[in-house]
Amino acid sequence: MVKFLVLLLSWFSFSADISPQEQEVKNSFKKFNQSYQAHKNYRKIPQNILSKDLLFYIDLAQKKENQSAENVKWSDSPTDKPDIIEGDVFSSLYEGFNEYKILSCTIKNNTARLKLELKNTRFKPIIVWNDDCILIKENGIWKVDNFIFGKKDASFKDTHNIFKSFMHFEQPPVK
Repeated sequence: MVKFLVLLLSWFSFSADISPQEQEVKNSFKKFNQSYQAHKNYRKIPQNILSKDLLFYIDLAQKKENQSAENVKWSDSPTDKPDIIEGDVFSSLYEGFNEYKILSCTIKNNTARLKLELKNTRFKPIIVWNDDCILIKENGIWKVDNFIFGKKDASFKDTHNIFKSFMHFEQPPVK
């Protein structure tokens, strides 16, 4: 009985350390990760868990990819590869991650920053690195907005810059 009470008290003190808002942020990331792991394709992530800004970039990229595919199809070289975004847009590693651990969560107003330890266990040796995920609160719901890449050899500094580079602009056009 004493062990049970000690366990119960330690559980309450542990869960009291996490604010309801922090739990919401972590749950939103968990929901994102479930979809990410199921699809491994930014085009298939449900729109309701991504920010308006990120959805705007995705929409522009998809339009460019579709237009490029159409142009190649009707070109003199229909077997050429169309312009597409390749690799993972949600992590520093081209092949993406399949495990994560939240190291910390910082919330300021309507912006949250998760410091993540990411792993890709499909390679030997296992690859481990740190990226940050930025979530913003839109209409009362925490949504993934950007990933800040922590690997020194990452091709881009963040998710937004992958899309900006693909679209060849520094700032997106007015929505």
